[in-house]
Amino acid sequence: MKNVLPKLLYLMIFFSYASISCAGDSKDNGCFEKSWIDIPHESFMEHISKDEKLSKLTKKYHQIDKRRLENFTYRINILNEISQYIETNSIAHDDNLLLKRFGNMAKKKAWYLKRILDLYSQSKQDIVRIFSQIDKNDNVKDILYLRNSIEFDLKLPTYWGMFALEMIDPCRRMLTPQYHKWINQYIDEYPNFFAWLEGEEVTFRTPQTSVFNDKKIKNYKIKFSKGLMYYCQSGKLVNTEDNVEYIYIVNLLGEMFITKSSDYIKHTSLSAGKPVLGAGSIKINNGQVIYISNESGHYRPEAHILQKILYLFEKKHKVSISNLNVNYYHNNNVVNESFYDFKNKTFNNHKIQNVDLLYSFKY
Repeated sequence: MKNVLPKLLYLMIFFSYASISCAGDSKDNGCFEKSWIDIPHESFMEHISKDEKLSKLTKKYHQIDKRRLENFTYRINILNEISQYIETNSIAHDDNLLLKRFGNMAKKKAWYLKRILDLYSQSKQDIVRIFSQIDKNDNVKDILYLRNSIEFDLKLPTYWGMFALEMIDPCRRMLTPQYHKWINQYIDEYPNFFAWLEGEEVTFRTPQTSVFNDKKIKNYKIKFSKGLMYYCQSGKLVNTEDNVEYIYIVNLLGEMFITKSSDYIKHTSLSAGKPVLGAGSIKINNGQVIYISNESGHYRPEAHILQKILYLFEKKHKVSISNLNVNYYHNNNVVNESFYDFKNKTFNNHKIQNVDLLYSFKY
């Protein structure tokens, strides 16, 4: 009985661990959702299999210095060997299901490491260009670039920001606390952030952002007709639910996209991290805007940016906004007022520094 209870406990942990880390391929993120989770050590393996080769391979894998980028290819080869061995040998034990899950974990971890190698094979200029290139719209003023500074939030409390880092991560994780630790303590010893991260505990509860692919983003595109908002794809009037936050972006072409916000749906879900003209939250009743804000941690638009978005609504799309309630951030204060009071205010237009921050960040 004494030997059975520990084994049952190990099995329960592994079922939970494997089911979380082996979630299905996320088509929105373009990644295996929790693929950064590493395979268990050989001591854990002893409780699910007596296969000596698997134990030796697992031990060999965990003896590698994981924080060195030059070791990634070697790790990938061993992980592939583990997953292929399990697939081809069809090990006939009662715990075969557990071994298959173990093989899936190895396969997904190998996939993740390969994506990190691909990332470091690109130049920094190519990486930054994704978040700063504006093509034919370079004559447009007040473009919002992805915010890329580190700040401490007393409400959370934790470090946040570094959203370019979030977008280049294969699993779109919020890694600012780890990045802050690396940039201040370990960058000289470990020059590659994602390699250094392999020695840190990044749990499956780490917040992630889902980025909509080209097919899914069409569901959230808005068109205007007679001053009302409709979804382009379904043709239905836009209605937001009470007590649910809806977010919007306006891209450089002036196109608007709206969706529900959640723990994993952010403004970058709609923008893929690219420059935008505006971003914030919004409430709509039967196609009419009744509330709008410039609240976006990813882009931090200033008050005059929201004025330009409302001007676009009123002049180009003939949207009726006479009863609109406007909520905006200015000089670190939250202001709530009517559209006409907000419309006639003059704000100092500060130079947007975010694009400069993009070129200075390290990864």
